[in-house]
Amino acid sequence: MAELDTLEKHLLSEIAKLERRQAETELELRTLQRLLLMARKRKISKTQVTRSNGIQRVMVEQTILDHLTSAGRRGLPSRQLYMAGQKTVSDLGRSTFASYLRRLQERGLIESPEYGLWRLTNPSRTI
Repeated sequence: MAELDTLEKHLLSEIAKLERRQAETELELRTLQRLLLMARKRKISKTQVTRSNGIQRVMVEQTILDHLTSAGRRGLPSRQLYMAGQKTVSDLGRSTFASYLRRLQERGLIESPEYGLWRLTNPSRTI
């Protein structure tokens, strides 16, 4: 009887592990499907993507620019832009997001008129 309890516990544990992996895989699949649809909608070109994580970078950068375009000259706080970026790439890290903001700033597309606030430098420019 004790062997059966041990076997049952082991099997239940393995089932739980597989269910967690399945849920993670399904989430990743939905994220990739959403990215594909967004890329098709925005017609992201291969020339914009230079690394394996480049498509995510381009998609998040475009999301940032889209939100800042909607906000106009008043701009948006970093937190709001980060939340929008997470809707594009669900596992977007804060430091990765900050590097995307820096890249856009270095390219002259966005500026930070005050700490934690971002806006477009020239609303007619795009990536």
